[in-house]
Amino acid sequence: MPGALLLSPVLYRPDDDFVTVAASAHLAQVLWLVALLAAGFLFYAAVQWRTRALAAVPAVLGAVVALAVAPGAEADVTVPDLAARKQVCTSDAPRVCVGAVHASALEDLRGPGQKALTILAAKLPQAPTSVAESPTLWLYEDSRPQPAGTLLVDLEIDASGGAAEPQRDLLWQLLDGAGTRRCANTVNDYWPARLAAAAWLMGEPPPARMADSGGQARKLWDALGQLRADEQRARVAALRRAALACATTDLAGVLTRGSAPR
Repeated sequence: MPGALLLSPVLYRPDDDFVTVAASAHLAQVLWLVALLAAGFLFYAAVQWRTRALAAVPAVLGAVVALAVAPGAEADVTVPDLAARKQVCTSDAPRVCVGAVHASALEDLRGPGQKALTILAAKLPQAPTSVAESPTLWLYEDSRPQPAGTLLVDLEIDASGGAAEPQRDLLWQLLDGAGTRRCANTVNDYWPARLAAAAWLMGEPPPARMADSGGQARKLWDALGQLRADEQRARVAALRRAALACATTDLAGVLTRGSAPR
């Protein structure tokens, strides 16, 4: 129960840089602490034990009121931090943006971001024109359609405030799934197809270190390379459209058939 947890002496800290603790959670903790302070004062000031027993009253009342004010569900404990989510962008084109809370990582993302946009524009139709850090992790997107014009990225930050991944790994991440985020409705053949599409864009085999289980991404990439250049382009474009829509998990099928299942 979130309300009871908020009364714990261990303070709640969100593990997401783009959210903050809700005002109702702060108020519940303040009411609880004031009640404990009042109870402690009464207990200290009381002379008789019977009077000291009454010191529990403020604590009980405080707990009741605090629980009534506190968020009732875990999802309500935090709210979006609008200041942290405000976009900080490069001054040159193509535009690359991060959340204000990660402004120190903008320079780390600039190079890979702009290179990814250049590669996508050269190889696919209707390519995105900007890169932006997403304030929500792909795991929590519930497979909603993604914007086609913006390449969204989940940026991992290191202890110094910069990007945790090397720039080349960032480039692979940006081109994963032909410049799309992973959807929540995934199956085993979903990941290799995304990596194979990134490898086609990069013009090199998919790295084994990038979770290419069983070499499936390499097999898809090899098969794709046997097709005519225009057919390769059409199939990766089809994969991008399917991944943007989050409408199918069979991205391997899209690469092998050339279209998403209806």
